[in-house]
Amino acid sequence: MEIEIDPSLREAEAARTLGLAPTTLAHLRMNGHGPPFVKIGRAVRYPQKQLLAWRDSRLRTSTSEEQRVAI
Repeated sequence: MEIEIDPSLREAEAARTLGLAPTTLAHLRMNGHGPPFVKIGRAVRYPQKQLLAWRDSRLRTSTSEEQRVAI
């Protein structure tokens, strides 16, 4: 049996993946609007699959389309 491990990205790597500044990603995280993350001590890590799923969930076909915010 093979175990699949989802690699986690550091904040700078996650921000680069999303095309955001690390400070923007930090603000999204603090406001509860960013991608899911794991916090171990002071370290913040973003599981790659969940980061990409969060990005894909924000796809829009129009700038006037409402953005759905999960609570």
